[in-house]
Amino acid sequence: MLAAFRALFALAILVAGTAAAAIPVAYAFEVEVGGGSSSGLLSTLGLSVGETISGSFVVETDATPSAGGTGNRVFRGAVTDIALTLGLASATGSTNSFLQVSDDASGRDAFNLQDSLSGSGPAIATNLIFGLVDTTQQVFDFPSDADIRIPETLSLTDFDSTTVSILFDRQLLDGSVVSLTVVPEPSTATMCGLGLLMMAAKRRRRVHAA
Repeated sequence: MLAAFRALFALAILVAGTAAAAIPVAYAFEVEVGGGSSSGLLSTLGLSVGETISGSFVVETDATPSAGGTGNRVFRGAVTDIALTLGLASATGSTNSFLQVSDDASGRDAFNLQDSLSGSGPAIATNLIFGLVDTTQQVFDFPSDADIRIPETLSLTDFDSTTVSILFDRQLLDGSVVSLTVVPEPSTATMCGLGLLMMAAKRRRRVHAA
């Protein structure tokens, strides 16, 4: 039994070390449908201006930039598992998303995500543009352009412009992000607790079998 506890403790140390490193961060968000949306599209989707749609994505915060210019860096494929619920329709992202992180570029800090979509439902979504912009240039403060990386966390209150555009062929669904929350990862304590429960259950089975 002592050996089993030692093994579990070693596993906890390993999990804690992994958690300390940069890990994927999952976000859930809500978008309030805007007045610039195509009225015919909203009718097809069973939506109206002011209603909310929801989505989620995962950000690989330790991704290496693939390109960049003055005040920005581009990360290809760093945002994964994009999923959208769009009234009567739904959509998922590709494996080659485009993410640009800007620091004091053209008078703004920004987190701009673009991706192609595979949709289903009465109208088919084809493209996503998700933009968080801070015109005060206070969100990001990297020492140099070469140091620009994907932020480990995003807070909606840090940005003064939070827009989303979703294209359906030639029709548009637009809106503003009104909620952006991190989906918690299972904690080390939780994982250890589950391990202890599994060990206890296994031990009970052995006792009963004897």
